[in-house]
Amino acid sequence: NVEAIARGRQWVAQTFYADRPSLAQLRLQKGWSQAELAVRSRTSQSYIARLELGRTDPQISTARKIAKALDVSIEVFANAVMP
Repeated sequence: NVEAIARGRQWVAQTFYADRPSLAQLRLQKGWSQAELAVRSRTSQSYIARLELGRTDPQISTARKIAKALDVSIEVFANAVMP
């Protein structure tokens, strides 16, 4: 069930990512998979994974697309991806 999976992701965000903002937390709060965020921000799932792991820095144009997809400011997005 898609709704149950989304609720599970939201629970994970609240339970395991509550201590500090992260891209994974922002994504999971929406109930989205990495693939869903990738589709909504017109990038790839592997790119989202690398961002979440801190293995790449986004270009400003990509950061804007992801922030818009998540419905957060660019500042909130930047704080979520900065170590």
